Amino acid sequence: MTIEIRELIIQAKVISSAQPTGPAQQSHSLIQESLDEAVLVEKIKREVLAALRDEEGWRP
Repeated sequence: MTIEIRELIIQAKVISSAQPTGPAQQSHSLIQESLDEAVLVEKIKREVLAALRDEEGWRP
């Protein structure tokens, strides 16, 4: 389970660092960056919770 979480975190870092850094990045507003990061965090959170539920038989 811990390996899956680490892989998700690594994927998040790779995705965020793969964004362009030239003029296209300058036009990308800070607000949009924050929204993109929030979406990514929510996606990772859902995947981690789903993995925990599957592994441990968690019930709400």
